[in-house]
Amino acid sequence: MNASTWDKSRVIYYKVTEEGLRDPRGTMFLSLMAYEIQSNKQRLRGHLLEESDKAIEDANKNMTDARSALKGLLNAVDKLGLAAVRTREKATGQSASNHFSKSSEAFRLAAKKLEEVNVRNREDVLQPFWEAKIKKYELYARGADLEREMIRLVLDDSIPDVEALAPKIKDVEKRRDDTARDAEKITVDVR
Repeated sequence: MNASTWDKSRVIYYKVTEEGLRDPRGTMFLSLMAYEIQSNKQRLRGHLLEESDKAIEDANKNMTDARSALKGLLNAVDKLGLAAVRTREKATGQSASNHFSKSSEAFRLAAKKLEEVNVRNREDVLQPFWEAKIKKYELYARGADLEREMIRLVLDDSIPDVEALAPKIKDVEKRRDDTARDAEKITVDVR
């Protein structure tokens, strides 16, 4: 420890003792320290919220790209047949699957960042809002996983034909729609 660090620590110790609290300079020092701590908390909160927003932006972009590819893949199954899609459109399916995976990861990252905001600001009046957003983002991630599952089913060679594929796709679609409905039901009134 160098001399300046030692001197600073002695000054801080002095200012937080009772003697220092009786001195107006010590009280002012503690007030400034408290303000700096609060200011750092606000900067960190802002940074975490920015990271969450960026993750949501990425998730939505990947979801849009993946959904158009999934729709094209399912339309191709109707037009070309399952076997033809598996040979000709496998790369498209893999690409869409990767986009759904990235979207799911981004939604989970956004939820994680909001959880950090929530943990660091337990006294925050917006805590119910953050909790609701976290639940929504987790459900959106689950929805992306379910859409990815549809692609896996289309590309799965163990499913012999469209007649065997259709009920499985319908089941996953129902679970995806239920998940989306559950996410939309989540609301919070912050007053």
